[in-house]
Amino acid sequence: CMRARYFVSYWHGTYQKIDRATIGEIFQVFEAEHVPVSYQLEALSGIYDSFYAEKEKNSFINDCVMVMRLKNKEWGPELIRLSKDGSAIVRFLCIRVMDEYGAEYKEELLSCAADSAKQVREILTAVYESRKEWEPEILQMLASKKSKEREMYNSNALVSQWRYPGYRFDKV
Repeated sequence: CMRARYFVSYWHGTYQKIDRATIGEIFQVFEAEHVPVSYQLEALSGIYDSFYAEKEKNSFINDCVMVMRLKNKEWGPELIRLSKDGSAIVRFLCIRVMDEYGAEYKEELLSCAADSAKQVREILTAVYESRKEWEPEILQMLASKKSKEREMYNSNALVSQWRYPGYRFDKV
């Protein structure tokens, strides 16, 4: 973590806030060295872990997603694989990028339902809530005999959110 923080803080010999341009430069260095996509994203995970404040973490994640969107065509198969096999932050990043192209990755996003990491479950819930057109598939999964799938879709919260948008069920 400390090495990642140093890498972020002193990129090109000066202290700077890591932003989209810096993330893009980091990817260019990795690509020039033929670093596999999985290692590139694990490096981003290490950088993410070096941040303390949630605001910095959220900003970093948003910037990563914006840069990764540009690589969707060449990284598509790896995004799908890493959305299931990567570390929690890598899965989170892949799911965020795939959500940007919702229809293209519908099956893959639905297949991530059994993930057990809290951050991933939260982003998946947000993805599923925003995709009311996927209701038939999600309702089918709610009827599944697999408890992990049923638990992920949290039938009461998700379906209720579709039926009564804007209502705060957590305040009941």
